[in-house]
Amino acid sequence: MSIDTLNNALGYRARRIIRYISTPSTDPPFEEVTITIKRLSADDVTDIIRQLEALPNVREAAKV
Repeated sequence: MSIDTLNNALGYRARRIIRYISTPSTDPPFEEVTITIKRLSADDVTDIIRQLEALPNVREAAKV
């Protein structure tokens, strides 16, 4: 997932991203993408997870 794809999916909330890390997965051709987002409500986080899981080729999105 590119940062542009992530920005498009998150819309105005993309400005809250403070860290984006993409690493190869143990299950090629997938990647593991970790993002850190600051100051969002629990509802916003739930909505973001739903939006990310709706993207093609996203297997799982979760709050850690």
